[in-house]
Amino acid sequence: MSLSPASSPSSFGRVRDSTPPPSPDEEAARALEALMWPHDLNSVVSGSLLEKLRERYYIPEEFILVAPDPGQRAYDPIPRGFALTLDALEAGLRLLLHPIIVSCLSLWRISPSQVAPNSWHYLVAFLGECYYANITPTRNLFLSYFRLFKGSGGGYFLSARAGFRVGGAPSNNKGWKGRFFYVSWSRDWGFGVRWAARAIDNTAPSLNDEECRGLERLREILPGSQAIRAMNEQWLAEAGLSPAAQEMKLLSLRGGRSSSASSSCPFVDPLPDSEDAPLEVLEGRPSKRAQVVGSGKAKAGSTKPRVAGVKRAEREEGPS
Repeated sequence: MSLSPASSPSSFGRVRDSTPPPSPDEEAARALEALMWPHDLNSVVSGSLLEKLRERYYIPEEFILVAPDPGQRAYDPIPRGFALTLDALEAGLRLLLHPIIVSCLSLWRISPSQVAPNSWHYLVAFLGECYYANITPTRNLFLSYFRLFKGSGGGYFLSARAGFRVGGAPSNNKGWKGRFFYVSWSRDWGFGVRWAARAIDNTAPSLNDEECRGLERLREILPGSQAIRAMNEQWLAEAGLSPAAQEMKLLSLRGGRSSSASSSCPFVDPLPDSEDAPLEVLEGRPSKRAQVVGSGKAKAGSTKPRVAGVKRAEREEGPS
């Protein structure tokens, strides 16, 4: 039996073609939903742990830390703040954020919690090595060495550009998406804190003469850098990347800077969820409403908090 003209294959094709394409807003909403669903997890961070994290990572009193309620997610908006992971702190990210980090986030137009934690290693190592090598860090210089990608696991990650290498490149931690808490601040962060799906332009920026010289220096330094594997609080504080310098007396003062790629850097004390001391926060959820942790002054030479009821954290492959 022959098909009528109304039901012919060509007719069906014309019907499908007549369907209006999704609007830009609809496409953006779908892209954002695809980024969010891998983060549809409760946090295992409790209010009692936040007090220890404030001390261990020298988080200034002006920042308010909040333990999420069951059902709250890393992508949920909060007043004047965003989600931050334990893994990002372990990677060397400190508050207040360095101006270059703020500038990158402003350019990318994404929230810090959208960046895979181990990608912070690259930014922190770059800033530290610039300090020790007397190189003036700029956003363009960083973006000439690294580029940002949208991963398949619900986040963005950094990678060295073709022809560039970084020593001690990290592998990602499994479970980091469930180890988040909220941080808020009364001042302007300098970038948008809400989650967004963005197309990233990875065109290499133009550099001035000084930046070109700095890029060639970094091309020599970063492949052999020990910064990622041997980072510690003193190294961060001395490079101006941690407020610990205000709380602790540095063990030594440099008469002149030298690249840590050629000098030893004391190994960091084991951190929560690190591979050396893989202590994972308590499983289960706090029974109370979201707990706000007020100021807690950091003490000089503080040691890693011991958290009861812990288990070994697994490692995750891939950039997600």
